[in-house]
Amino acid sequence: MTELGLYSFLVHDNIFDVDQDTLLENLNYLYTLKNPETFQYILTLNSDKLDNKESKSRLPFDVHDYARVTFTKSDRFIKGNKYSEI
Repeated sequence: MTELGLYSFLVHDNIFDVDQDTLLENLNYLYTLKNPETFQYILTLNSDKLDNKESKSRLPFDVHDYARVTFTKSDRFIKGNKYSEI
């Protein structure tokens, strides 16, 4: 059995949609962690949440530098026609 050691894993799937201030404060907190290699945080987030003047002025980093995968309507996560948008 593999020991997890210092590694933590948290998935946030945006079930609890928070206000803009809380979102920016949380992202800034994660950005300032001293040992980011010991912590993994996965966040699903619509790009429009951060495509505004306030976000760009309050975040000291570019969130796109930390994106591991990006999906769009033309490049979907779920392939095929198994679902439809409402």
